[in-house]
Amino acid sequence: MTLSLTSHTALTDLFYSSGALNRGAVTNVSLDRQVDTIVSTLTFLAVTYSPDASPGLPERLVLKRPLATVSDATKISVSELDFYSRLAPRLPSPPIVPFYLATTDGTLILQDLRTSHTNQSWPLPPSDTDCVGMVDNLAMVHARWWQDSELGVTLGSPHTTESLSSMVSGIAALLPGFCDAAANELSAFDRQLFERVFGSRLRPWLRLTSPKALTVVHGDAHSWNFLFPREETGPVYLIDWQLWHVDVGARELAFLMAAHWDREYRQAKELSLLHKYHEKLSASGIDDYSWDDLWLDYRFGAVRNLTIPLLFWNRGVPGDRWQHCLRCVLSAYDDLCGDEVL
Repeated sequence: MTLSLTSHTALTDLFYSSGALNRGAVTNVSLDRQVDTIVSTLTFLAVTYSPDASPGLPERLVLKRPLATVSDATKISVSELDFYSRLAPRLPSPPIVPFYLATTDGTLILQDLRTSHTNQSWPLPPSDTDCVGMVDNLAMVHARWWQDSELGVTLGSPHTTESLSSMVSGIAALLPGFCDAAANELSAFDRQLFERVFGSRLRPWLRLTSPKALTVVHGDAHSWNFLFPREETGPVYLIDWQLWHVDVGARELAFLMAAHWDREYRQAKELSLLHKYHEKLSASGIDDYSWDDLWLDYRFGAVRNLTIPLLFWNRGVPGDRWQHCLRCVLSAYDDLCGDEVL
């Protein structure tokens, strides 16, 4: 299907059937490049239209399809297609890209923003301006579904003590192999910390059984999944929605900062960005979530971050990345006194 969508007639038909085009036609489609990511194939196209075509359609598109060689890729793709079909129309742009279509055969079509936007190369930290843009985006998404009656009903699955305990138990089972792989990165104290957390009452995870502050989250909101303007000012976009789910909004902030930023950088940004997030929620009409609520949920999120390097390692993420993540989550756990909230 990807090949057929590189023809101008097929793209014209699709645009008409979706309502994106109501007059004129696509006159030419040329392949710019094709890139394989960890789970997807991205096909970049340049598109021209007839002079009478509906205005405002993008001249550059990217087609996103799951890699056939990755076992979980189709499942991940279905989740992202579901997001763009059901949830994205209920969000503004930004943070959603200005143009998108989700086709029935598993192709996601997005406006290609490479000429106006860029994303960072790992492990470069974001600028001050970019930090504010990311937090604004996340607050906007979280406020939209804050304690919504659809959560756990039509949006995501309900959280239970059993489901959460089972999830953590499955991740904890990775610990022996992870400790062997991270032998040079983990002290005896660190190993005991992991064992203590996974053997605890799991309070940071069981927090999700309360509806307070639950919302739709992106699920993978590190700074490399944001598109930043090439110019000094401009909108910031959030991409790669395949891991969206229902969670506490502050967990997303902990993932963004405490799981990926080194100690010095995080300490310099953490409090001001959390206050910015809280102010944004308040401006959206959320007035029953105090600063103390946010701070506790953020600390819960920092404890839950201990699972991230194990999952990265288990999924074959390059060693320098999961080792960097490991150092980040351990330092954040220490700074935020994780033992106090177990």
